[in-house]
Amino acid sequence: MHTYDQLKDIVLSRADELATATKELALQIYNDPETSRKEYQSSVLIASFLEEQGFDITAPYADLPTAFKASIGHGQTHIALLGEYDALPDIGHGCGHNLIAAASTLAACALLPVLETIGGRLSVIGTPSEEQGSRKIDMIENGAFEDIQMAMISHPTAIHDVATIFSYANTDVWVTFHGKEAHAAASPEQGINALDALILSFNAINALRQQLKSDVRIHGIILKGGEAANIIPSLTKAHFMVRSKNGTYLKSIIQKVGDIFRGAALQTGCTANIDIGHTCLNMKNNKAMAETYIQSMAELGQAVDLRCNSLSFGSTDMGNVSHLIPSIHPLFAISDEELTPHTTSFCLAAGSSQALEAMVQNAKGLALTALKMYIDKDLCAKAQEDFQEQV
Repeated sequence: MHTYDQLKDIVLSRADELATATKELALQIYNDPETSRKEYQSSVLIASFLEEQGFDITAPYADLPTAFKASIGHGQTHIALLGEYDALPDIGHGCGHNLIAAASTLAACALLPVLETIGGRLSVIGTPSEEQGSRKIDMIENGAFEDIQMAMISHPTAIHDVATIFSYANTDVWVTFHGKEAHAAASPEQGINALDALILSFNAINALRQQLKSDVRIHGIILKGGEAANIIPSLTKAHFMVRSKNGTYLKSIIQKVGDIFRGAALQTGCTANIDIGHTCLNMKNNKAMAETYIQSMAELGQAVDLRCNSLSFGSTDMGNVSHLIPSIHPLFAISDEELTPHTTSFCLAAGSSQALEAMVQNAKGLALTALKMYIDKDLCAKAQEDFQEQV
């Protein structure tokens, strides 16, 4: 019968053996960034790496061409480590998803030498298109997590190492206004200006903000504003993201935003087509799992806070997973300087030697957290209890 310390030494030794290869994997993904829905090479690289280590691969997975599932082991407890690998348009890996994929891969591979001894099932689930599409929601609907008991994913940040995150509930909204084109100088009275409807919408949303709770965020861009200055625009499009701490309150805001679009159409004589996308739910951080991660990182000599109230985070489809099964989403620092995700500076940091070392350390913490969950049934029960209290 192996003790925890003996098992831990085996796991950490295996992580050290694979650290260099996993860093190279992170850099391969980094140097060939693929945006959402196009992560074909990245998903193949990760799945192939896991297959070489002995995982059984299902790809594509959950009806998504760039998703995969790598599974191994037998037993009652089934833990999933999730990987993201999509990049940002024009910026590259400005959110560090190359590190997310590598961390989950290394953590899973580090557990392999002890998995048969401790008994349990382990999966790495490749979850594409987090940045644009929130495809974990589709994966949930397609049954990707039906046999999973708990899930973990980590994310790079700057300065702070934190076990839990605050994330907004978020819904994407697209609006298309249809008007009527006309010569803007010779016969403007014959036109119906779809750009006017769009500008009215932006101004009305700006006015709406004054009457909303302070945690609400509404931001958007114009996707199509017209063809030429001397043509009354007959077609305009915009994409908005609407966020709130509370999913129920978010629904009421979506209704108000829709009313703004319909009102702008009425004022200008246009018609409005409104498309409401997925809703990313707020993250439910499992306390038992988060505290176990903090303990695991402490064993590695690294202090991790339970939370950081000053640290801002956007939205993530991992929130939807956390409403389904016990989950954590810790953050690991890849820079000693303040950095903002979705920027060129963050992208540069995501390919640095400091980031790669932080990824390895984080992967070890994830692996030890999973190890404790496998061998301590009371801890598993506590995680389930915490989850039920949050439902």
